[in-house]
Amino acid sequence: MTDQQPRRADDATGTAPDQPPITGMPRWVKVFGILAIAVLVTIAIVHLAGGGMGNHGHGAGDAASSGAVAEQQQSAQRS
Repeated sequence: MTDQQPRRADDATGTAPDQPPITGMPRWVKVFGILAIAVLVTIAIVHLAGGGMGNHGHGAGDAASSGAVAEQQQSAQRS
């Protein structure tokens, strides 16, 4: 049999005395960061693939584009 003493955790770090202290980011921070990056990449891919940003894109709501729509509707009603 060997004469090994049971390892006792250090009170300050919660690790064994011969182990380095645990450092780094918590797991929840890493998971949140990965999810945020995944959402941003998905939005970028949809935008670049032509999905656009709905009615919030360029020209939506300005006077020139709404005037063109109104003219098209009026000419369609006349026909």
